Amino acid sequence: MGTYNGLARFDGAQFVKFYPENTPELLPPRIRKLFLDAQGTLWINAYDGSLTSVRDGKFNRFTMADTPPTLSNDQIDTIEAEVCHYNNCQLL
Repeated sequence: MGTYNGLARFDGAQFVKFYPENTPELLPPRIRKLFLDAQGTLWINAYDGSLTSVRDGKFNRFTMADTPPTLSNDQIDTIEAEVCHYNNCQLL
């Protein structure tokens, strides 16, 4: 669950909290959107437009410096998935 102060995950008994103090990749902490892809990666979009992923407990924050020179800035507004079957692609 995304919150104003980070991310919270319910493990069946209690909430496990991920804040900037214990997860620096979640800075700023205000979560705007979450997306779980087909491979099990959770994509986290923060209020400032930043993008972080988490898989198998490992957090990765993405910036323009991490990508080819195709992004004009670090602002991510939408996270979508696309499914292709025999070159027929559809957004989920």
